[in-house]
Amino acid sequence: MKIWEKFYECECGSEVVAISKDRDDEEDPCIYMSFFKQGFRGIYALTWKERLRAIWTIITKGTLWADNIILSPKEAKNLAQGLLEFSEKENSK
Repeated sequence: MKIWEKFYECECGSEVVAISKDRDDEEDPCIYMSFFKQGFRGIYALTWKERLRAIWTIITKGTLWADNIILSPKEAKNLAQGLLEFSEKENSK
């Protein structure tokens, strides 16, 4: 299974949006978006305190993500278009 993943970090550095898709699964064209919190820093190493906090969150809540949504390819394109529109409006100010 080949997973395509991309991470987008919050400006404050404490949350991350992860976008993933199974490139080999033609039956599942959906794109998965997960919202991580509590010190997840993508590819960077976590401090021991952050690791323990993440472990405790997984033990008590069952997962590290704050939320997870599944988008169809059409809805993913709509989301991308909306983000581009907001970005262009900000850049035009």
